[in-house]
Amino acid sequence: MAQRPFRLLDRLPSLPTEAPRVDRTPPESRARRRLRACQECDLVVALPPLRAGEQADCPRCQHPLIKRHLRPAQRSMALALSALLALAMALSFPFISFSVGGMGNRIELSQTATTLIGFHQPVVAGAVILTIIVLPAVYLLGVIWLQLGLLRDAPLPASHTIARSLAQLNPWMMADVFIIGALVSLIKIAGMAQIELGVSFWAFCAFAVLLLVTTQSIDADWMWFSLAGEPRAPEGTRTGETAA
Repeated sequence: MAQRPFRLLDRLPSLPTEAPRVDRTPPESRARRRLRACQECDLVVALPPLRAGEQADCPRCQHPLIKRHLRPAQRSMALALSALLALAMALSFPFISFSVGGMGNRIELSQTATTLIGFHQPVVAGAVILTIIVLPAVYLLGVIWLQLGLLRDAPLPASHTIARSLAQLNPWMMADVFIIGALVSLIKIAGMAQIELGVSFWAFCAFAVLLLVTTQSIDADWMWFSLAGEPRAPEGTRTGETAA
């Protein structure tokens, strides 16, 4: 019986056809300690293993460092899509209707800017539109773009730039402030006119709540770990000391 000739390739291990582009291993399972500097007191802390729903606080000032969410990518994307749908409804229907002495008028959300321009306040009108419609919409689209890439295990182009921009856009979204201001104005004129809240008003209230929940649902630590991996601490960094 003839023997098959020995070849070196017979002893080589088989290689995977396609390596994963994003490491899906939880950050806490790595052997290397994950060091973070507290944003409030600058204390260097080694993060403990965290499961979904758990939160790590700074041992010195009790400032929340990281909070883990269950399925963070799916959670943020679902909330962002819901917020965009609510915003589209808020722009498609009447916002407020009011009548005085048999004469009435109807106001849409987009008219908040045009009315201010009519009162010679173009800067204020631009600020209102940017902070309650444009910037929130850009923020939500950025969240969807990022999470879509993470769900595909292949970050989409410009993901790093968008991830940095989300933190800069967060303080400029004023949808909840606009709702509070509108309610205060309605209380003042309620005794002088008959007011009817339209579908757009309730849709915008839902949009403001969903936008707030979306910003709180983003796990920045998990997101950056999935995009760029675990960052290396500077040489000589020790826990229990101030990072500076």
